[in-house]
Amino acid sequence: MKSLRTLTATTALAFVAAVASIAPALAQTANLTATTVSINGSNVTGLLANASPTMYVPNDGRTMLVLRGGGTAVTATVVTQKTGLFKEGYGNITIGNESVSVPSGSVVVVGPFPPGRFNTTGGNVAVSMSSVVGVSATAIRLP
Repeated sequence: MKSLRTLTATTALAFVAAVASIAPALAQTANLTATTVSINGSNVTGLLANASPTMYVPNDGRTMLVLRGGGTAVTATVVTQKTGLFKEGYGNITIGNESVSVPSGSVVVVGPFPPGRFNTTGGNVAVSMSSVVGVSATAIRLP
């Protein structure tokens, strides 16, 4: 009976490891879609939807995020995926996340996002919000 428990525990650990290995890719599925704006103008306020604590936006380097603040100021953190680079004459340079303040009741446009710095393995930009109460968001894509 002990070997059955060991086998079950080993199988369970293998399953957990397998799920953990694909979980980051599943979590990076875009939850905002980007709408291409036009030279003739685009009404983006109709595209705004409730923000999520962590948003993933498909990015090709021409994507921008539109955030409308709620009743209190919030911070949007655009997560840097490439955290360092080497530049001749400067050596190793650390690159951090970008924090953007969204004042209460205002609209802030953020981006575009260089893919080499900001894209996840799934081709998305990850944005974390300090709060989402009353905050709305959408993504736009420059033509």
